[in-house]
Amino acid sequence: MNQYKRDYTFTTTGRYGKDSVSVQEALNACLEIGMLQHNEVGIAKREGEWVLIQWEIYISRLPFLGEKCVVKTFIGDFHRFAVSRVYIIEDKEGNEILRANSRWVLMDLENRKMVSISREDLKKIKAYHVDEKIKFTKLEERSYNEKFVFPLQRRDFDHIGHINNLVYIDYLYETLTEEVYLNYEISYLSIGYKKEGRRLKNLVIENKEESNTDEILLSSAFKDESDILVLMESKWNKL
Repeated sequence: MNQYKRDYTFTTTGRYGKDSVSVQEALNACLEIGMLQHNEVGIAKREGEWVLIQWEIYISRLPFLGEKCVVKTFIGDFHRFAVSRVYIIEDKEGNEILRANSRWVLMDLENRKMVSISREDLKKIKAYHVDEKIKFTKLEERSYNEKFVFPLQRRDFDHIGHINNLVYIDYLYETLTEEVYLNYEISYLSIGYKKEGRRLKNLVIENKEESNTDEILLSSAFKDESDILVLMESKWNKL
């Protein structure tokens, strides 16, 4: 199987008052290992930038502070304009504790258009991909009943002036009630990026919460003044 893997020790500071790393830190580790494989194989950006358009994340648990894990990654299905990349974090016993499916397209950022992956790079991708169809949830706008407005900080933006993809998860946590924050853990997260957040002053979040005794489903829309930037669904299980 054409998996690329590296040992990884999670040494960053715990967040949200937990003894485990945050979802964002786990995903940053995944992205780091994916970039190592990308560079070793020699996939060029050429006429565009790789842009993340969707996450589908399944979490059994998050890595503990100081835990030594193995991070694996591979490319699944692909075509001329997009690739699906899978990331897996395993504990030292080989148990899968997190799986993150992602979808990427190659974009000409100046002209705001997708560009095709070169034939040369498609051959490289075909040589090391895994023949697996990656499924993603189709996210749709809901009828929301809660609204939050957060002023954005300079640190929230990346080097090309967009809100960093993982920052949206930070702000999702800020919308949680104290009850959910203290007594539930995230187990599933689906994110669809619809529009870039460029140099905004405020981020508007609208939520709809559906719950039963042991699980909460939270549907969220992240907006600028009017347009949807990101749609998100998350599941939270009672501790």
